[in-house]
Amino acid sequence: MKTTAQFRTTTEPRKATQLRKTTQPRKTTQLRTLLNSKQLEFLIDAHDGISAKIAEEAGFQGIWGSGLSISAQLGVRDNNEASWTQVLEVVEFMSDATSVPILLDGDTGYGNFNNVQRLVKKLEQRGVAGFCIELYGGSPALYPIGSASGRIAR
Repeated sequence: MKTTAQFRTTTEPRKATQLRKTTQPRKTTQLRTLLNSKQLEFLIDAHDGISAKIAEEAGFQGIWGSGLSISAQLGVRDNNEASWTQVLEVVEFMSDATSVPILLDGDTGYGNFNNVQRLVKKLEQRGVAGFCIELYGGSPALYPIGSASGRIAR
């Protein structure tokens, strides 16, 4: 049996210099690699921190943050009922729990170009690797080019 002194020395936290250093690429770099891969790559849907961690532990190289799944987890319809700040909070937990990239379903961008630019800035701060938006005007016609380009211009 260990003495108290032996127990203390073996359970003390390691100094930063003793911690193993990893050289894992940034999440944005990982996502770009997946997108440019010559082979078929898969992302799996996750809706919170634990499902994202399970996806990573199962071996998936990336996560799809589905608007449908996140909305369902919040108990609302997938009809822009969850605000961008609510979605941001969910994906922050997902990003913190994993080291693989997250590609977020940004629905219609949560408003005009100002909203999209602010959301993208906040996603970058939280380590989310990518963001997709749907551009449609409610009819089968193409979305007006000026409005669409205004949403994605930076």
